[in-house]
Amino acid sequence: KVVFSGPLVTYNPSLVLSDGSADFVALGEYELPLLSIIKGDYRQNIAYKDGGRIISGARSLLDINELPIPARDLVDNQAYRFAIFNRRNPATAMTISRGCPHSKCEFCHSSLYTLGQIRYRNIDAIIEEINEIVFKYKIGEIFFRDQTFTANRELVWKMCEYITSHNNDILWRINTRVEKKKKKLLDLMHKA
Repeated sequence: KVVFSGPLVTYNPSLVLSDGSADFVALGEYELPLLSIIKGDYRQNIAYKDGGRIISGARSLLDINELPIPARDLVDNQAYRFAIFNRRNPATAMTISRGCPHSKCEFCHSSLYTLGQIRYRNIDAIIEEINEIVFKYKIGEIFFRDQTFTANRELVWKMCEYITSHNNDILWRINTRVEKKKKKLLDLMHKA
């Protein structure tokens, strides 16, 4: 079976379903739709063609705290070296949230994928993943791929306090928005 995913086909599944280019479109985030396709349940987060009609299932979002830590043991972590941006190799990516608190920007697909919601991982899961990155895989830098990393200042504060109190030797970088910064938080982030 051929499955398409991404912003364009989430917005308009008929682009690939009407001419038979795909059997299914995974609408939005792909974990739930792919699992549903495997199970043969096409009621949610999936678009498909039935006869001449395109059917789009209802959308729902995954609780991101149900996701396991990425299986970094399946890849050669030492091979991830990004010479342009990071300061210490090897590097990896991680998230503490999905979505964006703004999610109304017309140029961004975030609200399309996340139905305009932002969801956060719990601090224990974040700490567990950081420890695995630092101690098990000896990775030197994390790029947090969150759209607005500092949207939940309390969560970021807890993470930074943990890193500084446990002397985790890790460099990290983020994306955020100018109005989402506060001097005290930036100071703690710099220290961490």
